[in-house]
Amino acid sequence: MENTSPEKTCSFLTGLDIYCSSALLNMFESDINNAVEYFFINANNTLFINNIKEAGAIFHKALSSPMIVEKPPLLVSGPPKVGIDLAPENINLKQKKLDEIELKKKALKREEEEVKKLIVTTAPNDYSKILEPLRVKSLNMETSGNIYLQTAKGGLLNPLGGVRLAREIQSMAKDLPCYSSNSAFVRVDSTRNDLMKVMIMGSEDTPYAHGAFEFDFFSGLNYPNQPPKMTLLTTGSSQVRFNPNLYNNGYVCLSLLGTWSGHGSENWTPNSTVLQLIISIQSLVMNEDIYYNEPSFEKSKGSPAARSLNTAYSNIVKYCNVRFAMIDQIKKPPQGFEEVVKAHFSLKKEAILKTVQKWVQDADKEPAEYTGLVASHNSQWCTFFENNNATFKAKLKLAYDELEKVLNAM
Repeated sequence: MENTSPEKTCSFLTGLDIYCSSALLNMFESDINNAVEYFFINANNTLFINNIKEAGAIFHKALSSPMIVEKPPLLVSGPPKVGIDLAPENINLKQKKLDEIELKKKALKREEEEVKKLIVTTAPNDYSKILEPLRVKSLNMETSGNIYLQTAKGGLLNPLGGVRLAREIQSMAKDLPCYSSNSAFVRVDSTRNDLMKVMIMGSEDTPYAHGAFEFDFFSGLNYPNQPPKMTLLTTGSSQVRFNPNLYNNGYVCLSLLGTWSGHGSENWTPNSTVLQLIISIQSLVMNEDIYYNEPSFEKSKGSPAARSLNTAYSNIVKYCNVRFAMIDQIKKPPQGFEEVVKAHFSLKKEAILKTVQKWVQDADKEPAEYTGLVASHNSQWCTFFENNNATFKAKLKLAYDELEKVLNAM
């Protein structure tokens, strides 16, 4: 950053709401690296960057961006000079910043403890109030895992892409859906913001209702000029294809991801966002018209044969939702989403049991045809249900009984 003046740097950082002042930037680089902890989002949605060396390229390239705002007065003038002791007032400022970071960390910890208490004492209609603080958090994906981790290590996200993602992350902390009927949550890697995990809760009145579906996300190195990558992890260890667009190996077939050729606005553009992608999967893919998501099959919608095939596909999704997106997630919550899973299923326990009980009651009311595309995508589940609704109903009742026990034990 030797070619960047402190004034411009300070202006850029202020424009991004990055928790770092001009005084910090005038300290030694090693002091900065040790002083500011990398933590993308805190309780107040404040963005942190700790490795100024690595972030320097982002800052330098973005200085000419329209994002630069009116620069504040500098606390320290002149370029950093290695080997010169800091003035006492700057040392005090550094300590003040460290103290502020520590206070914010403690506040976040207290907030998490309060969430745990509220889960026990709050009524279900306060779902949004409890879950909103958990929309976006930081997560070390070296320990939690992300299937794109090694790919990401092969290069660096382009500087403007990193800035763009930083803005999107702050936006998602406020704008991700967080309702009892449908919600979504994001975890951002603690060292680079192009790696994320996403948890999408299935919308009510669909076969995916209440289930917790986990995805791994990687923006790619040319974001936003090229579409990101996304893989479904909730597949029952590759046992179930949850949708014509959600393969049992985790492949997500969607025009926004560039994995399917769409038309016009259906395709990814540099103006598309991660939030748009998440909502598209939740509403356009994970809906009640599962069978019709297969290309050209929507033309058959309304015919008795197509309805029977859609019912069969929906039955498979309902059962596997209970087993893999509910029971398994409660027993072993994905790392980084432990509080989300506990709060979601605790607050919605009665609604979940009511929904699944209704699925059991209605299991033999509609004809279901376990053939054609349904058998092609999920042959083992067609066999498991012996291709008839009576067996499906009995199996689903057993899954309901186990779900009830697991929920009551939370």
